[in-house]
Amino acid sequence: MQESQVHSVDVKPKIIFLTGDGNSSVVDTMLTVEGYEVVTVVENDTAENSSSCDFDLLLVDASVSDDVWEWLQHEELKDGIPVILLMNGSEVVVDACQLTFKHKNLTIVPYRKEQILVEVQTKVMDYLLKKKEKRLEEQAHRQDIQELTQMNRKLRRMYQDLQMKLEAQKNYHATIAHELGTPVTLIHTYLQMVQDGTIDPNDHQYAEIVLDKIVVLSRLIGDLQELSMIEKEETGVRLENIKVSDWLIRVHHSIDFTLKQAGRQFSWKVIGEIDEQSMILLDFSRMDQVIQNLLSNAIKHTEDGVGRIDVVVHRDRDLQQLTIQIADNGIGIRAEDLPYLFKRYFKGSARREGDSDRGAGLGLAIVHEIIEGHNGRIDVRSQLGEGAEFTIHLPLMSS
Repeated sequence: MQESQVHSVDVKPKIIFLTGDGNSSVVDTMLTVEGYEVVTVVENDTAENSSSCDFDLLLVDASVSDDVWEWLQHEELKDGIPVILLMNGSEVVVDACQLTFKHKNLTIVPYRKEQILVEVQTKVMDYLLKKKEKRLEEQAHRQDIQELTQMNRKLRRMYQDLQMKLEAQKNYHATIAHELGTPVTLIHTYLQMVQDGTIDPNDHQYAEIVLDKIVVLSRLIGDLQELSMIEKEETGVRLENIKVSDWLIRVHHSIDFTLKQAGRQFSWKVIGEIDEQSMILLDFSRMDQVIQNLLSNAIKHTEDGVGRIDVVVHRDRDLQQLTIQIADNGIGIRAEDLPYLFKRYFKGSARREGDSDRGAGLGLAIVHEIIEGHNGRIDVRSQLGEGAEFTIHLPLMSS
């Protein structure tokens, strides 16, 4: 979590931390490091002091006394300031739930660092945006309505983008734990049963199942390492000055071989003149990886024997770009899945019957990173039941 995200509305957030035992150094330090201004109020200093200063979030330790609970239940916090209640256990759940009737913005959060940081940032950003919007509304009679509308939309988009990033951050560890934990558990159980004599170690049926799980683990770890290195630009893409015609010959042969092996029908079409002078900055191996990933998905989601993949290459002289369109007649993609298709760990809901291999949801995220490394972009169009069409746009070098 970076400070620039916390302060994206040009305000240094201020937090009042209301604690009962004075032992607040851990939370105080954690939030201060993240760029917040934290004012710790021990209940001996009287809770009313916290309502007399300007702040953006009230953080309450569940260890506060009954007097403080009484004050919270009757105190009207100005401007709908959010309240986060930090709890170690369930001893005050009933009292905490009663507060929600008084403070609609109250959230109960356990004492876990990652969850505290996520909830604090979400609540503070939402509150600051609402304050900003309120100020803009008050100035509306002095400013152009269209300008205010555009500014408000920009702020809302920033908030929505931040929400998506925070949600991905919250799900990160759970996803990894599940994807790694399931095959590890199966392998551990198998080895334990072999050790106990329950399973014959020479029984190939069980050995093949374990081997499959090891392959899944290896692929997942490889994808995670590769995605991490691409993001850190440790591997990146090594761009070379390459003839477009040479690369397309290689792509054509690679696609033809892959689809024949998979038993899929295939067509190849080139629109526009590709002369010997047409050049492109390209990383051969990385773009081969992109093509193979898209082909693998197309094969996975089309039927044996009747599945068809059509590839159209177009050289646009006006835009000085090369587009490669890979379309299939498979099961297609649900409309609600399309905006998230290139997000890491996202797995679409549509599957071909009998397909149990859903992967880790990293393939298209890696594809997206590689194409961006070429200063290009990738689009997708699809309807459920009518196939999918992926289009890669790559800039060409000036003649």
